[in-house]
Amino acid sequence: MNKKQKILQKILGAAAVVFVALAASSCSNSTSGSNTAKTSEKKKIPALSVRSANYERNEGNNLTYRLIYSGSGNYEATAENPDIIELDTSRLNTRGIITVACKKEGRSRIKVYDKVGKKEAYSGSITVKSADSVIAEDFFEQSNVRYRILSKTALTVSVTPKISSAKNLEKAYLLYTQGTLSIPATVDHGDKTYKVKDIEWPQEWGTDVQNVEVAPDNEFMTSENGAVFSKDKKTLLWYPRGKPNAEYSVPEGVTTLRISSLFNVPKLKKLELPSTITGIQQYILADCPSLNTVICKAENPPALVSTVFQNTPIDSATLKVPANAVEAYKNAEGWKNFKTIEAIVP
Repeated sequence: MNKKQKILQKILGAAAVVFVALAASSCSNSTSGSNTAKTSEKKKIPALSVRSANYERNEGNNLTYRLIYSGSGNYEATAENPDIIELDTSRLNTRGIITVACKKEGRSRIKVYDKVGKKEAYSGSITVKSADSVIAEDFFEQSNVRYRILSKTALTVSVTPKISSAKNLEKAYLLYTQGTLSIPATVDHGDKTYKVKDIEWPQEWGTDVQNVEVAPDNEFMTSENGAVFSKDKKTLLWYPRGKPNAEYSVPEGVTTLRISSLFNVPKLKKLELPSTITGIQQYILADCPSLNTVICKAENPPALVSTVFQNTPIDSATLKVPANAVEAYKNAEGWKNFKTIEAIVP
């Protein structure tokens, strides 16, 4: 071996030693980092926390609420008395929400087990009463307006046509008879002041109410031309069934029509939807016997479900849309069922 070869051999040997040392150091750091990450990950698992509020419902009713406040995100929920309640846990791991089907009279809690944290906890009691029992403590009336308590912690209520949670509709609902309904910002009940947050069951209000006025200082809702909107005016909450008008234009800026918000309006013949509309929920224009014209200014057909126009004669009605969107509407589910689809004439 000549001198140059010996020198090259020494260099390669030294390089090999350095490479091995670096590799060992990298593995050590990687293992250390991995262990640190695992330790850190283990420490980050939040403690299991579940809702302890108690509820009362009637047989046949469902109860949906947020059951889990914190935990690993991997849970198992079981009914303490499965013959009393049945659980839908499809949203439990993603959002902590559970739906409880009330099967028969009795009382049960929900046992929650955190599979990662290896902890368990119980919900508050869910009391199921007979279908015709009146659960009255969550319902009250002030100044000819009926309310249902939404949260006794947040102190919020909704305006409702209901007088109880009874399954029997005759015992559950009482139609309003006044022409104008005034919704305040707050309402006193017992020794507490509740914020008026929502309006519910628009399809059950009857046809006497023609106009709704929401107090300007209400935090959650507002009104315009007798209809009710979310405070930001992006969602139409309710257009009263008793409205005598043959035509109605949903204001620009509204993006969503909430479920049943225009349900069974007998005198409505023509409806105009704004260019901003993107969401149309179930039964929006169901059972509207006089409706013969819908103008939708949205260039992209809003997605519909089959119940939007249920029992409304759209097969003999006209749909008017932007000229460049006619073909899109003719091929869109729900919209394509109109007898005539034509361009809006400026």
